[in-house]
Amino acid sequence: MKKALLSLLLISYIAHSQQLTTSNLPIIIIDTKGKVILDEPKVSAEMKIINNGKGKTNKITDKPTDYDGLIGIELRGSSSQMWPKKPYGFELQDAKGNALNASIFGFPPESDFTLFASYNERSLMHAVLAFKLAREIFPYASRTQYIELVLNGQYQGIYVVMERIKRDVNRVNISNLREEDIKGDELTGGYIIKIDKPTGSNLGSWTSQYSNNPMNPAKKSVYFYEAPKSINNFQKAYIKAFMDSVENAIQAPNFTDPRMGYRKFINTSSFVKMMVLNEVTKNIDGYRISSFFYKDKNSKDGRLVCGPPWDYDFSFGMPDYCDGWTTFNFVFENFNTICSNDNWQVPFFWNRLVQDKAFYNELKTEYTFQRIKGALRLERIKAHIDSMATELQEAQVRNFQKWRILGRYDWPTKTFPATWEGEVAEIFPWVEARLNWLDRQWLDVSLIGQITSNEDEIGNTDLKIYPNPVSERFKVEFYSSKAQKVNFLISDELGRTIYTTDKEVNFGLNQIELNAEKMLKSNSINVIHLNIDGKKFSQKVVKQF
Repeated sequence: MKKALLSLLLISYIAHSQQLTTSNLPIIIIDTKGKVILDEPKVSAEMKIINNGKGKTNKITDKPTDYDGLIGIELRGSSSQMWPKKPYGFELQDAKGNALNASIFGFPPESDFTLFASYNERSLMHAVLAFKLAREIFPYASRTQYIELVLNGQYQGIYVVMERIKRDVNRVNISNLREEDIKGDELTGGYIIKIDKPTGSNLGSWTSQYSNNPMNPAKKSVYFYEAPKSINNFQKAYIKAFMDSVENAIQAPNFTDPRMGYRKFINTSSFVKMMVLNEVTKNIDGYRISSFFYKDKNSKDGRLVCGPPWDYDFSFGMPDYCDGWTTFNFVFENFNTICSNDNWQVPFFWNRLVQDKAFYNELKTEYTFQRIKGALRLERIKAHIDSMATELQEAQVRNFQKWRILGRYDWPTKTFPATWEGEVAEIFPWVEARLNWLDRQWLDVSLIGQITSNEDEIGNTDLKIYPNPVSERFKVEFYSSKAQKVNFLISDELGRTIYTTDKEVNFGLNQIELNAEKMLKSNSINVIHLNIDGKKFSQKVVKQF
């Protein structure tokens, strides 16, 4: 009886899923049992994931693989909800409606995900490409997976499953702030906040003290509480006061002072990385909306971290407004002038930070490394685009049979080729031109020799140390296959130990900031040694002064 019922259900799915019977992409089938999906609250539904593995064909009649159970689903997004192809957020749930952590698509176990629709961005690549770059630049950025969606028996096209931004050891790895944590070090972390539109935010907000635009002084950023979801008034007061201190320090006359200025409040490297990603992609929404920050406890380096990155569909030259399609000019510098009447302006502190010579030099160092050895090498970006094009080639035909939008204008598309191939063909030339312009602004030719010479007889390009030479503090970046404890050993050229310390590191890209004054010998060559994932890494670093 059960087999007969299952067969009838599968036949029903096939009959109502239009042209989808097989796919090289994973297939997600969601059934809300007649319930209408709302902006909120979530409605209960059943979800099946058919994912037979990379290179394997997925049939809609196959047994579920990654997941076969309950979810809560809701609409998500702001302006994206006005399009017919709706974006969704879903939570894996148990029989009682509680969040259920599970691994889907090989992601670390969690419960909260989004289904990104990519309706009017017709290449279907902008957001996924941005996250591919981000995962190579940041300690964490959302993992993504292309899928084809069948919702209530109706084929909906290609979607992207993304991890939602939340506190988790495999996402934003900060302390769990409990309701009872209302004093001392326990109160100081971990928080996630964002600058955004009010859509979907129900934990409360506050307005910045400072105007973002002298031409329109009323335009101030609004900060929203994002995590913890159980945040109380003590915690709201604390994080607001902390952010007031951050803003005051950035705005103060002595803001560039390395000890008394803003640097004691923020992780500058994270702000540098966000600026690099936002400007390379020319994300017209960057900085001013969907802009996240987080803070851990003071005992765990409680400085403000910028990120993780989010919302990159209006990027790579797509938008037809506010200069978004051009390959020149900075978003952080020009948006508030070009679009001074827009309700959401770039926060004042970005222009202020680049006035600090030390910050600007760190920005150029990061950009130069990423261009020469990292994520922003043209051949690497081209490989990403080619790989996605191969992955999407089959399914895009069905997507645009469902959504017949190729070759026509939909806000805010600057160009609208008649074919998907035409949409894809526009991406790389735009990126190449954008990077050529940024090279003229940020590429530090004096650093190229240092970057390329790091790969010496004891070096390894999987280990990045910068700046090098170093004076006060320096950063070490590397990848880890899991959360684990790693030993950092610093020796002189003869192998004699100068300093050793253990650090807890996360899965993925890690960035550890170390104190050169404490750990390195001055005016001499030091060697940093790591042993991680069964591999030994060593790199020379020089301390000056």
